[in-house]
Amino acid sequence: MAQKTDNGLHKGLVAAFILSFALILLICLFLISYNRQVTLTLESGEKHFKAITSAATQVSSFAKRAEGHMMLYLVFHREADQKKLPTRLASLDNEIAILDQLVKEENARILTENIKATAKKIPSIIPPLMAIHNKEFETTGHFDATKHQKAILAAHTIFSELRGLGVELSELELELESQGKRQVLLAADKLRISLYFATIGIIIFILFVGIILIRNNLNLNREISYRKKAELYLKRSYETQAAINKLLKDSLGEETIIELLQGYLNLVISLPWLTFETMGSIFLIEKEPDVLVMKVQHGFSEALKKRCTSVPFGECLCGRAAMTEKLVFSNHIDEYHTYNFTGIEDHGHYCVPISSKNKLFGILNIYVKPGHERKEFEETFLMTIANTLAGVLVQKYAENEKIKMEAQLRQSQKLESIGQLAAGISHEINTPIQYIGDNTTFLKDAFQNMIAVFKAYKHLLKTAKTGRIDSEIISQVETAIEDADLEFLKEEVPIAIDQSISGLTQVSKIVTSMKEFSHLEGEQQILTDINHALDNTITVTKNNWKNEAELTTDFDNSLPKVMCNPGELNQVFLNLIINASHSIAKVRGEQPDKKGTIIIRTQNKGEWARITIKDSGSGIPKEIHDKIFDPFFTTKDVGKGTGQGLAVSHSIIVERHKGNIFFETEKEKGTTFIIELPISGYKEETER
Repeated sequence: MAQKTDNGLHKGLVAAFILSFALILLICLFLISYNRQVTLTLESGEKHFKAITSAATQVSSFAKRAEGHMMLYLVFHREADQKKLPTRLASLDNEIAILDQLVKEENARILTENIKATAKKIPSIIPPLMAIHNKEFETTGHFDATKHQKAILAAHTIFSELRGLGVELSELELELESQGKRQVLLAADKLRISLYFATIGIIIFILFVGIILIRNNLNLNREISYRKKAELYLKRSYETQAAINKLLKDSLGEETIIELLQGYLNLVISLPWLTFETMGSIFLIEKEPDVLVMKVQHGFSEALKKRCTSVPFGECLCGRAAMTEKLVFSNHIDEYHTYNFTGIEDHGHYCVPISSKNKLFGILNIYVKPGHERKEFEETFLMTIANTLAGVLVQKYAENEKIKMEAQLRQSQKLESIGQLAAGISHEINTPIQYIGDNTTFLKDAFQNMIAVFKAYKHLLKTAKTGRIDSEIISQVETAIEDADLEFLKEEVPIAIDQSISGLTQVSKIVTSMKEFSHLEGEQQILTDINHALDNTITVTKNNWKNEAELTTDFDNSLPKVMCNPGELNQVFLNLIINASHSIAKVRGEQPDKKGTIIIRTQNKGEWARITIKDSGSGIPKEIHDKIFDPFFTTKDVGKGTGQGLAVSHSIIVERHKGNIFFETEKEKGTTFIIELPISGYKEETER
């Protein structure tokens, strides 16, 4: 009975063991299968979301690159950028097509449709803009971006929207991926708990199952760790790209180089995922080629500011980075840290060269805590910032150089005009000088005659005092009076004096007008009497128009002083008056006995001052209306015009004073040029 019981127990145990083993085996197999399914699900989800986020990121990237090539081509006219732009746009369309196939979730789908809708705007903006550029560049040799600012801003808006939508879609997909992962992991955790309770009575098998579960958990944890790293990488990439986009956008504004440098520095030391100190500086190379000059800093003490004002190449860590043009890292004050002072605290540096196309512009210097561990992603980030900053500096330096060249061109054109006026002004001065000289000679002779009369009267007076006046002495006096012709001198001397004063006044006016006209003005605007400036210009150009036209003025005395650069406006007025004279001369070539007319008028238009210069010349042919303000375009004979006058005038009025210049013309009846200037001067928000 006992044996049967033992056998039964044994069989029962065996059966239980077999059943337990079978159950645990089934549980293990099920767990293995389920874990594999979870892994496959996670992997599948990861591939799916990774593909979407990659495509979304690429949309943002290709939009940025396409815009970059477009802007580089518009500014520098490089064929390489023109050729790359269609490739970038094609890549952009390809990534959008990938998104269209992969994205299913409703919210993400909305963003995808927005991306598609925005991308469809590109053909209506970019090709026409490029065509306009090519046409202008072929015609004029340059492309005036300010004339097409609206189209450029429209293209910039499309690319900005695409970058923003790409980043937004990437963020949304990361969130969806995170939600899906949490759901899968939550279900897996629930199932594991159930299995643990089901197998708690079977220690051997539970250990075995535990080992399997631990193993699976390790794999899963590694997967989760990998995903977290990927998420962190994507987050850092997004923040880096967002920061660079903001800085690039700021660089397109009116900020100075110093303001941009300070913005870059503040950004680098403020990102939360970077473990930098809140201290740093940016050095640039200026007048001395082998010396760094600190332009901006953050967190520096007065002693440090003074010590690091300039750093020669090879000195301290920044100088070493400049000399080698390679990133220099140190996590404490070592033997290379030569710029020290009493009380300095231990620290380290990232010194990153700011360079482009083998040209060094400066050094980005970021402080780190002592013992800081060098990290690859930090170096990558700082190199990206430095490269972006180098590109911005190239752009800003090019803009500054362009401004200098435009100023030189304006001054050259002004000096050329003054040279052309010199002969006429000399003639205008010569006439009054001549009759001043004649009158002076007359007055000299008259004075000599009067001295003879004075001597005769003096002798008569001396004789009269003795009481002896004979007829001979009286005869001498009468003879002296007759020789001097005092009645004639009495009438003519005042006239000669008045004529001389008038001549001197005329010469003084011409000289003063020429002095004010040719005065070299700086960049700063000042309050200017426009009526007075026109009077000066009319005076210095008189010899150019007096034989061709009758010039009349109608000045508005209520016109207040205008905030402007008077020297530049004088140049504009001179160009228009001389052009009017030349136009009238063409007509008078057919009718030499009939003078033309030039009418110059000023008007107070509230916030605007209007100046009109009207002539009765030949007018402007319709076929060249759109070329009048183009550089180097002229209708004058070879050697009589450089084609710069109206181009410089347009630049001065529109670009430098934010005003308007246009014309009304009728063939064979004349032309009227209209200038409108903001009375309060140029302001960013000024709108007409």
